[in-house]
Amino acid sequence: MEQPDHDLPEPSAGAAGEDDDAEPTLECPSDLIRPHVGLVLKVCRKILRGPADIDDAVQETFIKLARNRSQIQSNIVSWLYACARTTALDVARRVRVRDRRATSLDGLEEPQAPEDDEQLADGAKRLDACLENLKPEERALLLSYFFDSKTLDCIADELALSKSAVKKRLDKAIGRLRDQLSADQPPAA
Repeated sequence: MEQPDHDLPEPSAGAAGEDDDAEPTLECPSDLIRPHVGLVLKVCRKILRGPADIDDAVQETFIKLARNRSQIQSNIVSWLYACARTTALDVARRVRVRDRRATSLDGLEEPQAPEDDEQLADGAKRLDACLENLKPEERALLLSYFFDSKTLDCIADELALSKSAVKKRLDKAIGRLRDQLSADQPPAA
């Protein structure tokens, strides 16, 4: 028996016999969403801590996909990665503002600067910048393997390559990313 996937938005309303004055719904076929839920979740979890905040960011990302899917010209994995990252960062900002306001209203001390969150966000920014400097093929390969959790066999089938060829390309892309991250390392304070 298949378990329901609670990370996906509910099917859109609009069945026959419903009120014509109802608010219009966005339609995005689940076959477009399902293969990419893992990618979007991983990106959001990389930036956010709270399960509700992660769910909000995932839902906002797929709403943006539904609104903009006809305008997406690039690889959908790359687009979703960038969209999920910026959406999660926006949610993180809203959470910080909300928490500061709640703390101020309660008359408690001002919140401490979230150094761990800032370091995490800085690391995510560095990683994203280095990913952008890679060739599109290398970037897509890394995103598919690490963020979309595709196996080497699956990627090999999609690219019509042997598994060993995909492994070599992946190793080369990882090496280039590692070199960029090492070169981009900020000086120790």
